[in-house]
Amino acid sequence: MSIDTDKFLLIQPNSGAEALQIMEDFVESGLCSAVILDSIAALITEQEKDGEAGDQFMAVLPRLLGAPIKRLITSAKRSNTACIFINQTRSTMAMYGSPTTTPGGKALKFGASLRLEVRKKEFIKKGDINIGQKMVVKTIKNRFGPPYGVTEIDLIFGEGVDQVVETVDVAIEKGIIKQGGAWFTVTTSTNESLRFQGRPSVYEYFRQNLEELTYTKSLLYVKKSSIVESIVDEEEEEDSSDE
Repeated sequence: MSIDTDKFLLIQPNSGAEALQIMEDFVESGLCSAVILDSIAALITEQEKDGEAGDQFMAVLPRLLGAPIKRLITSAKRSNTACIFINQTRSTMAMYGSPTTTPGGKALKFGASLRLEVRKKEFIKKGDINIGQKMVVKTIKNRFGPPYGVTEIDLIFGEGVDQVVETVDVAIEKGIIKQGGAWFTVTTSTNESLRFQGRPSVYEYFRQNLEELTYTKSLLYVKKSSIVESIVDEEEEEDSSDE
């Protein structure tokens, strides 16, 4: 997978404070559409950096994150920049509740608009070789819609999320690709109907015909737009009836 160096910038700071300051500077500049910090658990504070082996540091990471998170929320909204924080899970000693927790305290949990929990499932194989992994994604917090939704994605090593599988599965769910038992009917851009047996054969067809994948994506966008418009119309009708 190639990376466009004109659009991607990798910075490796020396400490957590430096990482957060760089992130703030980029967000405030408005030059980036997204800024990613990887990861919260790997941030090292100045106390830990200058300390010695065996020194005890209590809650230094939560204190480091507290004020910068508040500033980032304000700056991100003003510059329309997405701030993405990657974190890890750790075992907790609590006898009740979840057996795992995330480092960094609660400032990030309270400030985040969307929190996703990503866990590994099984490997995706091609013969005896692992080419990817199925991931289970759960919405822990969502200010844009209902939380606690769960989905699965195919993550291909070196490529990212499998666009073919995602598009086909959603198209089947929305009825754009018709399913009858083990058979699937695909309507092409030339209005031709093709039948396939089993999802793998549908995936393979779209992998070999990327222009048809683009066409199916366009149908999904049109369907999504029509659904949003109908919801808006219903809300307007309800408001007028109340008046």
